[in-house]
Amino acid sequence: MTKFFKKTALMAALLIYTAGTASVPARATSVPAGSSQAVSSQADFESVRGTEVTFYGWDGSEKTNAWIDGYLAKAMEEKYGIKLKRVGMDIDQILSQLLSEKTAGLEKGKIDVIWINGENFYTARKEGLLAG
Repeated sequence: MTKFFKKTALMAALLIYTAGTASVPARATSVPAGSSQAVSSQADFESVRGTEVTFYGWDGSEKTNAWIDGYLAKAMEEKYGIKLKRVGMDIDQILSQLLSEKTAGLEKGKIDVIWINGENFYTARKEGLLAG
């Protein structure tokens, strides 16, 4: 697994875990395949220690930005040795950047993780702008 995919899987697992653990049913007795817990338990965190992850997303909520820059960034650094760099952009700018990087034939772009909604995810996926 490449470093890019490991970093992306790790960030996705942590973001999903921190945002959605309250929605897991109390009766669940095993970790479902593909869940954040399964992904994070399988990730090789040592191979990404000391790296930086760029997290692109909507920049319109001061409260959310403070949580990402404060709590999440601190937890990532302390627990995994990964520096989290939040880059606030409008989703149209993010999609445009992804398209430009794809058109330029770049194997790896500047964006590691994107906070994206369903409609924009569908568009990005359909256009082949996302890894995995």
